[in-house]
Amino acid sequence: MKRTGIMAVVFGASFLLALSFIIPEGAVAAAKYTLKVGHNQMEKTVRQQASLKFKNLVEERSKGEIQVQVYPAQQLGNDLERLQALQMGTLEASISALPRMASALPAVQVFDLPFLFPSYEVLFKVADGKVGKEISDQMEKKLKVKGVAFWHTGFKQFTANSPIRKPGDFKGLKVRTMENPFLIAQFRALDANPVPIDFHELYTSLQQKVVEAQENDINTIHDMKFFEVQKYITISNHAWIGHVFAFSTAFLNKLPQNLQAIVIGAAQEAAKDDRYGVIDSEKTMLKTMEGKGLKTIRLNAQELDAFRKKTRPVHDQFADRIGKDLVALAYKEVAAAEKAAK
Repeated sequence: MKRTGIMAVVFGASFLLALSFIIPEGAVAAAKYTLKVGHNQMEKTVRQQASLKFKNLVEERSKGEIQVQVYPAQQLGNDLERLQALQMGTLEASISALPRMASALPAVQVFDLPFLFPSYEVLFKVADGKVGKEISDQMEKKLKVKGVAFWHTGFKQFTANSPIRKPGDFKGLKVRTMENPFLIAQFRALDANPVPIDFHELYTSLQQKVVEAQENDINTIHDMKFFEVQKYITISNHAWIGHVFAFSTAFLNKLPQNLQAIVIGAAQEAAKDDRYGVIDSEKTMLKTMEGKGLKTIRLNAQELDAFRKKTRPVHDQFADRIGKDLVALAYKEVAAAEKAAK
């Protein structure tokens, strides 16, 4: 073989070898868009698993055009910090607690109206219906972010060192609450003594009998080990701790319509995994806490109705702040969903 031929073969082989290091076998083209999504909960939680479901759906349906990066455990900041990042366009998506938005968007407190939602089935229909749409519309108008799906932490339950079956059981009881006029009013309506205490001081406050009772969802009661310093849990389902999957409008606006539909649809689909995963985990966690000595009280229809009547003035007190039309719409949708469920 002539020298020039040999050199050509050698050069070609070298070039191909170099390419094998630069472009690995099976590699795909780089994503056109990166979507970072942050949330508060730890890696080994239903929330993280549902977030990964969202990631898989988006990357598969966009055929790799969108790469999703999930950041749990407040790695991208707390709820308010992530909300600000969405507004500034420095973060693409966040799963944020609705109560954290209450000061800027009072409408979300419709989900805090005590004893409004009789079941998860009714709650989800309302959240996915006209009430949820109105809140999402207000979110986009007032906060400049696009809320597309309501995710789930759970109904609130009461825990105490004495059994709670009727409103009178709260009379004079020292109950921990957040520094929140709405929640303080709820416990005052029950004739309790609400004591605002920071969440991170709650376990110690219960242990030292600074307060005798508190409210939280089952997952939080379990994870924070409040069952170690409380004797009873009353399954009251009296208000909802919801989250919203929200996008930066700046991010959505730069996506083609087909990709916008993909990310929004994926957030709504993964919400089902989040909701029903939490419901399943609540059953397991409640059994675990009962095994540790926590006594469970389940309210019957008459007992629930007594609580509903006792706390109804709170609805009226805050209707103007939430929006009277929205509250009326919530009543109407709850009644319709209850009727459909029968």
